[in-house]
Amino acid sequence: MGKVMDEHDHSDLSYSTIYVIENEIGVSANFEGEYRIENLCIGTYHIIISHIGCAPDTVVVDINSNLILQNFELEHHAEELSEVEIISFKRRKHGVISQDVNPSENQEVMQSIASVAATLNGVTMLQSGANVTKPIIHGLHSNRVAIVNNGLTLEGQNWGEEHAPEIDPFTIADLKVVKGASAMKYGAGAIGGALISVPKKLPDSSGVNGLIFLGASSNNKKGVGSMRLEGQFESLPHFSWALQGSLKKSGSIRTPNYYLNNTGSEEYNYSWHLGYQKKRLKTEMYYSQVNNNIGIFSGAHIGNLTDLEDAINRDAPREEDQGSFSYSIDRPYQHVEHETIQWKTNYQLNDSSSLELQLSRQFNIREEYDKHLSRGISEEEEGYPEFAVNLETYQAQLAWKFPFLKQFKTEIGGKFQTQENVLKGSRSFIPSYNGRSIGGYIVSNLRKDIWNVNSGFRFDYNALDVDRYINRAYQIDKVKFTTVSGSIEVDRIISEKWTGGVNATFAQRAPGINELYSSGLHHGVAALEYGDENLMVESSYKFSASAIYQTSQWTFDALAYTNWIQNFIYLQPDGTALTVRGAFPVFQYKQVDATLNGLDLSLNYDFNKAISFYSKSSLLWAQNRSIDEPLIFMPSNRIDFGFNYRFLKMWKKVNPSFGAGLNHVFEQNRVPEGVDFTEAPEAYTLIQLKGGLEIPFEKQTIKLDIAINNVLNTVYRDYMNRFRYYADEMGRNVTLSLKVPFTLMK
Repeated sequence: MGKVMDEHDHSDLSYSTIYVIENEIGVSANFEGEYRIENLCIGTYHIIISHIGCAPDTVVVDINSNLILQNFELEHHAEELSEVEIISFKRRKHGVISQDVNPSENQEVMQSIASVAATLNGVTMLQSGANVTKPIIHGLHSNRVAIVNNGLTLEGQNWGEEHAPEIDPFTIADLKVVKGASAMKYGAGAIGGALISVPKKLPDSSGVNGLIFLGASSNNKKGVGSMRLEGQFESLPHFSWALQGSLKKSGSIRTPNYYLNNTGSEEYNYSWHLGYQKKRLKTEMYYSQVNNNIGIFSGAHIGNLTDLEDAINRDAPREEDQGSFSYSIDRPYQHVEHETIQWKTNYQLNDSSSLELQLSRQFNIREEYDKHLSRGISEEEEGYPEFAVNLETYQAQLAWKFPFLKQFKTEIGGKFQTQENVLKGSRSFIPSYNGRSIGGYIVSNLRKDIWNVNSGFRFDYNALDVDRYINRAYQIDKVKFTTVSGSIEVDRIISEKWTGGVNATFAQRAPGINELYSSGLHHGVAALEYGDENLMVESSYKFSASAIYQTSQWTFDALAYTNWIQNFIYLQPDGTALTVRGAFPVFQYKQVDATLNGLDLSLNYDFNKAISFYSKSSLLWAQNRSIDEPLIFMPSNRIDFGFNYRFLKMWKKVNPSFGAGLNHVFEQNRVPEGVDFTEAPEAYTLIQLKGGLEIPFEKQTIKLDIAINNVLNTVYRDYMNRFRYYADEMGRNVTLSLKVPFTLMK
């Protein structure tokens, strides 16, 4: 007996089928996903679990008593409109949008996790140059968006705009955005929501399988390689394992008219994953390391104020900053390492209750090498970074899932975290500090007939001991913040085709260490940034409403929201300055009352089995209420649409496919006058093409894909790229990818 549930949100998978191979016995679960199989003798059984919209799963179960509790979890995929659909997403609940990510079906995985997330409606990208990206959810990013990988909140990426999430996209099986009540469990900083990355599931049947992924891009001559091995040995049916590694190397990026000097990058990542599952116990150990060397466009690091003003006003960089193609990475550049080790254990108390304990350590290294060296340094010192920090974080999390009053699916959890940041190098930007935080949450779900109600509440306490030198005198600033958040959302099935929902969320966020104490050169964005130690807690009051219409051919999804934020923290341009590191724009952290109103729309139409159409748009209006003017540095409105076509009657053996898309980004004309260093860029339109083949080979399927981005080689600059002051965006780029699955042992 037991239940069949969704692997990610543990929702019931009604009327699933459970089939015992050895006895040829099959049963169906009830509406709540519950099942019961009787008259099984003691022994080992292979059980197939299946559900509409899910890939069937085979699980090995040992029975050594007359009564055994066995719950099953399935990967619940969105029903794709076609096998080559460029964008496929679903809304499980009002606050959750998810997307299945697979290297064979989404070439964005060759870029970054933010590139993959940007295919979701309501999500855009913040860029610092061409090699650093991070997600924006409803106009909010960085400290306001929690990045969660395998249930662990990522620490090290949220200090600023150019600190991208340190996650290897090739390890991801599922990616989703969570907002509202569902986001309460992921931390006090998630007032914009949480981006949840779920690693690929460990195998649960014997054999050793693998996957090789190879990719190449024409613009910067990028090469990408990834390999995964996973297995389970028949002699150890309760143990499973996986190994993953990936390499990326790229050279100078080319805009439609010139190269960008020193914009190459190097990346190597690896991870291992071990699991043990028997009866009610499931335990896993996970280790990963991400390593990056990132070149920074040399034309953004300038020696004097006159040249800085000239660079901002130029249509193109100076000739010496255009250069020619090269894989070399010279000063200025960054080196980033992120190591994670995690132990997670889940114990099923009964058929509806469980306990999960998670312990982890993260270690983040960031080294920044300036373009302009100080005078009089030795040759040996030239090899040292001017700025370096080591950030070490320990987390302990405990969660208890149980039914409250038999009807409310409830989860209560808590997290304790300690953090130490050690400053090294000759330049200061973020001070050394020690941090401690403790938080707790409760989330609950009630499903009753046509109603679905989610609620959540959390509290957090944060304390920082910050090392500072004031007038050459050493002192320790003791900073403490307490925050609370709460949310309730109600969904209702209106008719066979319509569902609707509303949400109200109050969330607070303590200022980040960078917002409080930044002082000096922010290397990756080529700017001087200064914090304010007197900043107060942000308070967000967000209200949203959604409507979904779905038939066999049509899917329409609309979400409208308004977010009133008290004490909203943002970066305000504040002139330029000359330092020993060069001349840079200056930004100051400020605090105002703001309103963010937005609308997300998506439409999918399946003409027939061969042709499908999609469209999505994200609209945002942000206002600084304190002085009644538009809020600076907010994403432009945008709309995407395209189609996908499958050649059903031609070359059936290789299943050819083709797709085309158009992305239009409007000019951001809602900007404060006379504040920014230059006017907002003009609107632009990009065209993308893609195609694919699936080639059968020895019971496996090899997948070959091609994609062309910026087909017309359009010259454009994006408002959300801080390097728009100096250069255009990437020109035409052709990407090829090859996925080869294989089996070493059955």
